[in-house]
Amino acid sequence: MLVVVIHALVLCAQAQKVPPSTNCTFMVPGVGMHGSSPLAASFKNQTLETCCALRVVHNAAAFTFHKDSDVCDLINQPLDYHVSAGTVEAVSGCAASCPTSPSPNNTGTRLPGPMPPTFPANTTYPPPKSSMPATPTFPTPPKPNIMFFFGDDIGYGDLGSYGNPTSETPGLDQMAADGAKLLQYYSGASICTPSRGSLMTGRNFVRIGLYPGVFSPDSGRGLGLDEITLATKLKSAGYRTGMCGKWHLGTGKFLPVHHGFDEYFGAPMTQNECYSNIIAPGSTSKGGQFGPCPWYNGSSDVPTWQGAGIFPDDPYAVDMVNVDQFYDESAAGFVRSAVSAETPFFFYFASHHTHAPQFAECQTTGDYRGDDAHLATNCTTKRGLFGDSLGLLDRSVKRMLGLFTELSIAENTLTIYSADNGGSLHWGILGGTNGDLRCGKGTLWEGGVRVPALVHWPGTVVPNRVVHELTSSLDWMPTFASLTGFSLDDDKEYDGWDMAALLFTEAGQADDKSSALAARRDRYFYHSSEDNTGDLVAVRLGPWKLHFLTKGSHCDDTFPDAACYAAATDHRGEGGILFNVERDMSEVLPLLNTSFEYKLWAPVLWKMAYDYAQSWLPGTAGEGVAQFPCCQGAGVPKDSCTCNRTSPVYPAGTGGLHLSSPLL
Repeated sequence: MLVVVIHALVLCAQAQKVPPSTNCTFMVPGVGMHGSSPLAASFKNQTLETCCALRVVHNAAAFTFHKDSDVCDLINQPLDYHVSAGTVEAVSGCAASCPTSPSPNNTGTRLPGPMPPTFPANTTYPPPKSSMPATPTFPTPPKPNIMFFFGDDIGYGDLGSYGNPTSETPGLDQMAADGAKLLQYYSGASICTPSRGSLMTGRNFVRIGLYPGVFSPDSGRGLGLDEITLATKLKSAGYRTGMCGKWHLGTGKFLPVHHGFDEYFGAPMTQNECYSNIIAPGSTSKGGQFGPCPWYNGSSDVPTWQGAGIFPDDPYAVDMVNVDQFYDESAAGFVRSAVSAETPFFFYFASHHTHAPQFAECQTTGDYRGDDAHLATNCTTKRGLFGDSLGLLDRSVKRMLGLFTELSIAENTLTIYSADNGGSLHWGILGGTNGDLRCGKGTLWEGGVRVPALVHWPGTVVPNRVVHELTSSLDWMPTFASLTGFSLDDDKEYDGWDMAALLFTEAGQADDKSSALAARRDRYFYHSSEDNTGDLVAVRLGPWKLHFLTKGSHCDDTFPDAACYAAATDHRGEGGILFNVERDMSEVLPLLNTSFEYKLWAPVLWKMAYDYAQSWLPGTAGEGVAQFPCCQGAGVPKDSCTCNRTSPVYPAGTGGLHLSSPLL
């Protein structure tokens, strides 16, 4: 259910009449300010001088003025500081001297906060390895072609190769049989937009401002144009780059062709966000609240529309039911062209499957509580509409693998499959399954972020390999750097580790001991993507995972596990909740805080999390304006996004927001 919260935040459409002021002494350019509570107020159509005066009038602790949008934000105490590409044009001023670095003790904006006094003060933790090894894994980069399949809302238990007895996924299962299956692979976030941004940049979504929630077609913002994507880097290494499917990182100037892709095909949004011939579950009308799906065919920025005739009176409704055939043909044409030109290629195949409402040639609708009678006579798989939706993604995989064999490029082509986040419990049997992992999409229990991942490279990756080491979508940027020879940017902070030695060398694939030595990732940081602080709410080191906050998401209160829909619970007062997720992947057996393991490891994880939380600087989406994903459109501060619903972590009046589950 979408709960609309109208904030007390004042948004004035016209410039305010304010008295003259000389209180602009304490100002810092290129810096943004945060407070521990919502903005005191926000005003449009201002100047720097009037913003200074408004701070005095409203007795605010500070202001941030955005020169490119003329927006003045007033901020309450206690203050915290941030810088990013999005604050280059900003100027902040304070009643007294502004902080010039993030406050190490500001627990209101940086979880987990200082360690409990009962923890040893001299606690240490193993330092992280660098993103890239000191000695290159490949002195001469092999530069394989790269085909990257990305599923939508596909859970850890949805594929046949991951143990689902009724999923019919022969293409993906063949990938696993001929290649490697990654059992502890983490997406960059638990919902769509931030996870996709993390994949594309190798950077945590909080660094690039992709929170809270997701972009809509009307957001007016997108992945910052100063962010460097996999496509941009691979293009610099001589690759031809292409994409089809769900981009979800902005439209217009933020489309893939402005982020390193030579060609882009398809509809960039989730299918329930735009107008098409898909009927949403439980509905009798055409879905989509933001107008027709923009449709792109090639490199043009101008959206086209598929042929008229889907609805006689509506030529702009997009034919999503047959989109897979178009995507397959687009991908095949791109590959053939690159091979003909003897140019290595990178193709990002971002499928709409299996996000609800699912669609397939057999049927386009169904109640989210279960398949209706009409579906039962039309769908072809044991899992009904969900299975048919998954089957179309699987068909695309089979077609591409067959094409690589036909073109004699299979042994020089790396094919990867993963997903943006876990299955959504909100949609019942149409939402996917996360197997033995707890909860699902939107949560930071394992079911929200640990997803299936497959790696296929005949002649390089050992068949039937099972990878037990920690890996993540954040790791592909440094891994591709190792494989293709491009360099990571010195001025960017990356959050991934090079997996090339682990996945693609004889030593790394020899045995478990060698694999462990080759692995570079030993930790994962769980940030909330549904709250406007982007807080770190859990951390993992080796097999140990410590929760500071837990909450449910994307789940109805009829679900058997209350943790999956529960309001936020702050566990810091009890020292956090510690799990060994290699022995207890379902996270149902927390370690007693009197146990030896807890006393040894909880302080280590807390210390590591605390130090990390002081090191990251939150970024902003777009091109230098402190705006965040919001379905209302451009120019809406994150605290006043009224089409979002209140997070249970930060109730109404405290500024924490996230989009309702059907939109993500």
